[in-house]
Order: sequence, then structure tokens, then C-alpha cells
Amino acid sequence: MVIFILISAIVIFLIILNFYLPQPQANVAVSPSNKIVNQGQSFILNVSIDPLGAAISGAQLDITYNQSFLNLNSVIEGNVFTQDGASTYFNNGTINYTAGTVKNIIGVIVGPGNISTSGTFVRLNFTVIGQSGISEIQLSNVRISDPDALAVPLITTNGTININSENNSEPLAENNTPKLTVIPSVKTIAFNQDFTLNVSIDPKGTGIAGAQLNIEFNKSILKINDIIEGNLFKQDGASTLFNSGVIDNTKGTVENIYAAIIGASNVTLQGTFVTINATAIGASGISGFDLSNIMISNPQGNPIVYNLTNGMIKINDPPVLAPINYRTANEGELLSFNLAATDLNGDTLSYSASNMPSGATFDVMTKTFAWTPTFFQSGTYPDVHFEVTDGDLAVFENITITVINANRAPTFTPLPPNGSVFNETDIIYISANAIDLDNDTLSYFIKIDNTQVSTSSNYNWTTNYSDEGNHEINISVFDGTELVSKTISVYINNVYPRYDVNENGIVDIGDIAIIGQHFNEVTTPPYPRYDVNMDGIVNIEDMVIAGQYFGEAT
Repeated sequence: MVIFILISAIVIFLIILNFYLPQPQANVAVSPSNKIVNQGQSFILNVSIDPLGAAISGAQLDITYNQSFLNLNSVIEGNVFTQDGASTYFNNGTINYTAGTVKNIIGVIVGPGNISTSGTFVRLNFTVIGQSGISEIQLSNVRISDPDALAVPLITTNGTININSENNSEPLAENNTPKLTVIPSVKTIAFNQDFTLNVSIDPKGTGIAGAQLNIEFNKSILKINDIIEGNLFKQDGASTLFNSGVIDNTKGTVENIYAAIIGASNVTLQGTFVTINATAIGASGISGFDLSNIMISNPQGNPIVYNLTNGMIKINDPPVLAPINYRTANEGELLSFNLAATDLNGDTLSYSASNMPSGATFDVMTKTFAWTPTFFQSGTYPDVHFEVTDGDLAVFENITITVINANRAPTFTPLPPNGSVFNETDIIYISANAIDLDNDTLSYFIKIDNTQVSTSSNYNWTTNYSDEGNHEINISVFDGTELVSKTISVYINNVYPRYDVNENGIVDIGDIAIIGQHFNEVTTPPYPRYDVNMDGIVNIEDMVIAGQYFGEAT
């Protein structure tokens, strides 16, 4: 009976003690809590949750930062609620860039389930936009819920970002602190793509002899194939002990990766600790590549202080641009076509064009290329560049546009005008007056009554007393490609020859008599008909001409 009373008293005491003792509190912390960055640098901060063994199923928080110094690019879900394979609902909050806040970041397990081990709740991708200064990363409205929707006690640890000015002649201490870095820190890959990441350690002159770490990743979109030792501890020819760790792709972890130098030596220069071969198994999504359980040891077995840069993997297939192929256009005619592309991830696509011929346009809204080549742009236009991007990955096609010369036939106004009337002995001026807009070399052909008389652009036809009647003048112009012809009709009137002085239709004594009446007379233009040869004096020569045609009907 005494024993029963004693045991009962002890149980009651323990219950009372448990009520008054402080309860374990979950830790919500910005990691690293203090980070030094440079102007223009992009970097990642983690907000981690350590339940300290408590079962939790959801969390929420807000974030405040100095918007004058930092720009928040994105908020990415971490692995804390997915580490046991659970499905989750995640809201990355509302970023207010002018206020420097993110409101209502929420993550919760969908379905029955909980976690009780530490992990990353969110990853914050920042870019430094300030010259120098300090920004607090403050957590507020923080709540962690257990599976029964009861609040879990917690403590928060905020962060500080110190921006190091490039003009500072005395670099801050972090510049001499060893660095552990996932390289590249941000990488975009396609679905089903194999890729590699390196984990690099830069001792910054500090002697190190060993290192260990774990890796956490999103198992739903990534698979680790193997871990290969790098050259870090072998760079001076040392022998090493290396363990590639235990890969668990069902949990998204690799645990207990370590390497150490065998023998009395150390390294002080940067090298690759491990190379990670992985495959993207998800069609899209973002995964952190988070290092944990880290220790970098000096030769005495003591841990050294380091700065950590984790990695981020984005699975994103590039857009697929429909083939454009080579294009052919004619001078003076519109060439127009639209670009078309698809994106497996449903991303918004942007289109662009460059190295276009003079006068060509590309409408980015309608994705339309349009060009009407001028009549002086025949030829080949290579490497006309068309590109489409989803904001992350871009694809392009360079095409050649061939412009075919479009010949423009020469044009001309013929002289004399069609239907012109002339008199016998008139000189008829024949001309093409041709214009060729292509500046081609022109050839001319002039025919009178189907007889070619000239290959020049003009010709003087001196008619005679036998040319009375209708005549056709044909003028042709050839530019090397096309022959343009025009035919003119003219009429030449009959005119009595000057030796038929009295114009009675016959050369007889009457004509000679008229010449005789004016013998030795000096004449001036217009010369009278009795000055038959129009030499300015009536003399024997005029008599001779009339005599030569005596009796001729005119």
C-alpha cells in the first residue's frame, strides 16, 4: 500500500512538473542569419523550420525587407513538408516591391500526415540593388500548426544582409571566410535531361583536411544517380578516404557524404569536393539543392567557419519554334509570315527578330514579319534571326531570304506623235525618250516601213519627193529582259519639186521662163521657187536644174 501511494505521488509530481517546465519550441530561422553580399549580386536565403520532434502539418509567415537595398525575385517552396513524400499546397505569397513585404506565405500537407524533422520551408531569391548598407530580413505573422490545427510554440530568428560596397578599400571579413558553394547556384534543365552539379570548397588560404555534408532535393522532380569525388583533397597528390553517401531518391536526400586526406597534409586552394550526376524526372518545377549536416575540418579535426551558397534547379523545357525555312520574295511584292511556337510547360512566350533587311518589320504582338522589297533590293539576305523565349530558355532559327529581281520594262514617249503629217523633203525627228527604273542598259531599234534605219535612241529622216503617202515608224527598246515596241503612223504630203517652179505638175518652158525673168536676182530666205537651188542668186545653175528635169511630170 505504501509503495502504491509513493508511486502515485511521483506520477502527480511529474505531471505538475511537466506543466510548469518550459515546453519545447520549434525554431523558425532565416539561414544564414547573417550574410555579406556585393552590389548587383543575386543570392538565396532559406527560411528553415526545426520542429524539435513535434509533429507539424503546416506553416505560414510574412517577410519584411529593405526594398531600397534588395529586390525579391521569387519565393520558392522548400522541402520541409515534402520530405516524407507528402503532397502539399503552397502559396508563395504576395510580393509588394514598393513596401518591401511578402504577405501570406503558406505551406501545408494535403491529406493525413505530418513531419517532425527539420527542413527548408521557403527559399528566397534576392538581388542586391543598393550601393551599400544593411537590410533586416524580418519574419512576422509566423504560425506553425500540428495535425489537429493547434498552434505549435515557436521562436523566430531573423536575418541580416550586409551589402559590401565595391569601392570599399577594406573588404569585409566574409571575403576571407572559406566558401562552400553549389555550382552553378541556379541551373535550368529540361525534362528527362541528365545534368551535373559541383559542390566546391574554397578554403581561402585556410588549411583543411576533410569535409562532410548531406544533400536535400525535391524527389518529385529530381533523381540523383551518383556522387563522384572531386579533386579538392587530391590536388596535391594526397590519398583520400571518400564515401559517396547514401542516396535515397524516395526521400530526396543523400546522407553522409564525406572525404578526408590520408596522411599529414592539407589543402588551401579551391577545388571540387563532389560532382553530382542527376536527372530531371519531373516535367516542370523548382527544386532547392540544399546542403546540410556540414562540417569542414582543419588538420586538427576542428570545424572551420564557412559561408554557404546552396543551389536551385529549375526544370523547364525550351519552347519549340515551328520551322520557318528559307523564304523567297519578289521585288515590289509583300512577303509576310507569322511565327508559331509551343511550350510544354505552358509558359508565356515572347517573340523577337533581328538582322532584318532594310524596310522589314516584325510585330511582336502578332508575331508577324512583313517586308516589301524595293526594286533595288534583289539578292540574298542570310542570317535573318527569329527567336522565341519563355523568359528562361530561348530557341531561334536563322533563315535566308532571297529576293528575286522583278524587271520593270522601259517606258518611252515616241516622237513624232502618232498621226503626224509632213511634207515631202521635210526632216522628220524620230526619238524614243526611254526611261528605265531599274537603270538597265537599253538597246534601241528604229524601223521605217519595216526597214531598220537606226540602233540609236533618235534618228533624223530626211524625206524626198518620192515619199508621198502613209508610213509606219516602229521604235523598239530592249532592257536585256523585255522588248517594248511602239508603232507610229505618219502621212507625207506630195510637194512639187522646186524645179517645177510654177507648180503646174510638169517641168516645161514656163518654169525656165520664170527663172529667166529673175536671172541674176539676189534672193534671201525664204528663197523663192525660181532660186531653185536656194543659193541666194538666180543664175545658170537654176536654169540647168530645170533643164535636167525638162518634160518631167511632178
